[in-house]
Amino acid sequence: MADHEPCGPPVIVTCPAQINAANAEQAAGQISASFTPGVTVVIADLTSTTCRDGSAIRHLLKAHRKVAVRGNQVRFAIRPGAPLHRITDSARCLPSTQLSGTP
Repeated sequence: MADHEPCGPPVIVTCPAQINAANAEQAAGQISASFTPGVTVVIADLTSTTCRDGSAIRHLLKAHRKVAVRGNQVRFAIRPGAPLHRITDSARCLPSTQLSGTP
């Protein structure tokens, strides 16, 4: 990942209350679409989100990997102890990506 300072403030994307197979791709698309010119950090607010299946997590991780190869960051805000902590565990295992999760 490139070592650079963000050009502007991070953009916060509030994710839906539930992410499942039906809307996971749309939620990941919202995150990816938030990287407009000058935006290098997007915070995906998952603090009020529940996840119903593994495909939802895969879509969020795909969005994370997609922007990381361009030197940008997706940071996931997740409630402590929430099942979505699997995102941070999985992202840390992926080569050449970095995740700054919010405890």
